[in-house]
Amino acid sequence: MMTLRSNPQGVPDDETTRLWAESENREAFLRRLRELGAEKIESIRSVRRLANISLGEAKEVVHFSRTWADRRAADDEFHESVIAACDEIMREDKVEQIAS
Repeated sequence: MMTLRSNPQGVPDDETTRLWAESENREAFLRRLRELGAEKIESIRSVRRLANISLGEAKEVVHFSRTWADRRAADDEFHESVIAACDEIMREDKVEQIAS
C-alpha cells in the first residue's frame, strides 16, 4: 500500500494534491499553498510533482508568479551573488595554477 508522505516544510502531499484539484489555476494554487505556510522551495516541488513538469519549468512558474513576486528581487540578487562568488573562486584557482 502506498502512503503519501509529508513535505519537510509542513504541507502534506495529500493536502497539496487536494488544493491542486480545487484551484482554478496555478496562481490560485500557489497563493493558497503560501497562505498555508509553504515556502518557495516547497511550492516548486509541489508544482513539479503535480504538473508533471521539469524542475526548471517549476522554478520558473513559481519564481515568476504573482504569489512570490515579493521575493523575486531578493532571490535574483542572491543568485547573482552566488554566481559572482563562484566566478571569483574560479579566477583565484586559475591564478594559483599559473603561479605553481
